[in-house]
Amino acid sequence: MSKFKISKFYLPLLVSAAILTCRMDAYASSASDDGLGAPAASSSSSSSSLSTTDSKFESTFKFEFLDGGTGTDAFDSLFKKVKKQKAIITASAKALAFTGMKADPISPKRVVFKDCYIFLHAPIWGEVAGEEYGVDSKTRAYQIAVTSKFVSAYYEEKRQALGHLSSLDTFILSLERDGTITILDDIMLGACKIRSVIQARGEAPIMFLGRSPGLVKLAYECLMAAVEPGKNLSGHVLYQNFSGAPDMTNLRTASGFNDTEAQLARNLVTPDKLAFMCRYMDEIVGLGKVVDKLYVVDVIGNGASLNSYLRLLRYFFEQHKKRPMPAVHFLNLSHPYDMTNEKLQETALYRIEKKGMDSALTFLSNEEIGSRSLTIPMSLISLVYTTGTFLDEDLYQRHLSKGVYFPAQNWRKEWIPHIEKGGVHSSDFHKEVGVIMATKFEKWEKIGMPK
Repeated sequence: MSKFKISKFYLPLLVSAAILTCRMDAYASSASDDGLGAPAASSSSSSSSLSTTDSKFESTFKFEFLDGGTGTDAFDSLFKKVKKQKAIITASAKALAFTGMKADPISPKRVVFKDCYIFLHAPIWGEVAGEEYGVDSKTRAYQIAVTSKFVSAYYEEKRQALGHLSSLDTFILSLERDGTITILDDIMLGACKIRSVIQARGEAPIMFLGRSPGLVKLAYECLMAAVEPGKNLSGHVLYQNFSGAPDMTNLRTASGFNDTEAQLARNLVTPDKLAFMCRYMDEIVGLGKVVDKLYVVDVIGNGASLNSYLRLLRYFFEQHKKRPMPAVHFLNLSHPYDMTNEKLQETALYRIEKKGMDSALTFLSNEEIGSRSLTIPMSLISLVYTTGTFLDEDLYQRHLSKGVYFPAQNWRKEWIPHIEKGGVHSSDFHKEVGVIMATKFEKWEKIGMPK
């Protein structure tokens, strides 16, 4: 990537810039013996319990577990399987290195920033993006065609369902058809698409899950700062560190994840780790205030991580909080190509159902792996292939993401400082990118982005 020149306008100006309205909610600076610390205080205008407004567009699909209901899943399936295997239990008791597998050299900040900025400012279908991730011209042309077809069909279905397109949808569509937009633009458009779904389906808290959607979360905060300045997002925008597939034996095939015993230790949820996670979700993430509905934003692969997280949510609400679980709607950051790729679908734990503009993921029970049968409504927040790949890139996730690698093996109190700190250069990077996003949203307002 070093052969490409970086734009001059932002590097010298943004080093000292501080973003005011687009920042991560502050976590508690320390953990008490009785808990993990309270979430940042919200303003007096915030409700103590967060519920959704009346939906304008009801989903055809309903979020529901199909495995027997309340009380049948204690989130301890893997623990029961391996509790007599001393090597796995011993390994699970030791925290992993901060990066998750092995210590990374801390790359000089400007080297990391430069590589990421070059990529973020590359046209979404340009050679920089394509060459970096091995996308040849033929594949790129196919992906462009799939995207164009999806965009046209999606907005036509939405127009028919609602009787019209909102002013925000019309603006998004105009930029979607612009072949010169960059990967950073695509991330910002992802935030606009999330807002469009919420406008159509009703207000509710939004959970950005894990490291991959971190920049989309930042873009959403910047968008809201532009269109509703002064609005308190505490309780509306939530973030949870979450990695892997806790309480599942699903084995990843990527480099560094091919040790079965180590992988089981990563995913093992012991009773003390489950108790810690429930306190973390309640006291730091703020999930205890969610009542009726929750949007979950993430990138999906084979579906193991999402299935695990939804099970964890059910345990948190029904067994830890002793109340009904809210309805969950999944906002899937993905390229339409991924949702139609037969090879990917062959390895997935779910199948996609579609009725009109409504979609759902239906998971089948797999006792060997540990997945549970459920259906969850889904909206595809389409990102181009290269954008999604960047958000999953080690360079970004390990050095620049606000989130951290957080498998079940690291569900422990002493990991809170790592959660608060994030990636080694994450704070400065988010400030700088936040300023760029805020400036660009101001420009978009001038060319028609509605408030």
